[in-house]
Amino acid sequence: MPAKYTLEELSDQREIEELMYTYATGIDTADYELVGTIFAPGGTIDYTEIGGPAGVWEPDLKKWSEASLAAFPVRKHYITNTVVSYEPGRDAASSVTYWRAPMGFAKADGSIHLFESGGRYLDTLVRTAAGWRVTARVAKQDWMSGTLPEELVIP
Repeated sequence: MPAKYTLEELSDQREIEELMYTYATGIDTADYELVGTIFAPGGTIDYTEIGGPAGVWEPDLKKWSEASLAAFPVRKHYITNTVVSYEPGRDAASSVTYWRAPMGFAKADGSIHLFESGGRYLDTLVRTAAGWRVTARVAKQDWMSGTLPEELVIP
């Protein structure tokens, strides 16, 4: 029986999945340099559906993420179901990745306000000399459990 996938196809899928995990790890650990490694130069992200801005990651959305996420000592992104569609020639692709994110906001009284949301990352990717990179990301929120804290001010 012939192999269903070539080694290159398996490698591409794994490399793109790794970008998704790298992004989640960077956001959750406040390592915004790490987050930046998933983007091609000039790569954009649209956070408007989750209450944020849209624009170029470096420096605009990187600075916004640093400021807005500082109030959340609890943040854990779970990444699943990465489905990739390749353009002819396999040098460009689009992907959909599901995410689920429990978040905890630090309240002035020392307590943590917990809530959780989930959705999808819609990515446009390109193969570069350094490997696959995201050129554009849209964060879609599909659901939320709990409420945002009343004290939350999103910059």
